[in-house]
Amino acid sequence: MKPWEKTGQEVVYDGRLKVVKKTFRRPDGRLATFEVRDTLDVVCILAVTTEGRILFARQFRPGLEEVMLDLPGGFMDSGETPEQSARRELREETGYEAGEIRFLAANPVSAYANNRRHNFLATGCRKVGAPQNQDQEECEVVELSLDEFKARLRGGNLTDIGSGFLGLDALKLL
Repeated sequence: MKPWEKTGQEVVYDGRLKVVKKTFRRPDGRLATFEVRDTLDVVCILAVTTEGRILFARQFRPGLEEVMLDLPGGFMDSGETPEQSARRELREETGYEAGEIRFLAANPVSAYANNRRHNFLATGCRKVGAPQNQDQEECEVVELSLDEFKARLRGGNLTDIGSGFLGLDALKLL
């Protein structure tokens, strides 16, 4: 199968997230239109403390209107490399710094978004200060044991399941 030919694009919403309407010509000649989130790449970090505990940011998530556990991460800032962004997000959301950080993989965030999630494993994490919450976030740091983390992954009780499994695979713990 070959990619469809893009015939047009227009911004339909430009707020905190941008939405773009894209029109494509299918191989049979028909047109198909999609609304796509046009946004920055993100990073996600499976962070393991020096004691072997997994770090999370507990925070309110407006999409589901719930308080949830997230692996540390967020949008990349302009000019940052994925690793720089991962280190910054880990420090901002948890107050921890990594002894070692390793890139695992980058994957599409969604079939209806143009950005990628850059996944990292951070080991030897140690607390160096308090979380530095940004304007629209309020994070509480939570540490889970490896068994608690695995149970939440299997139960679907986290927002970053794919990143969690990538990290466990890198640690050879699957």
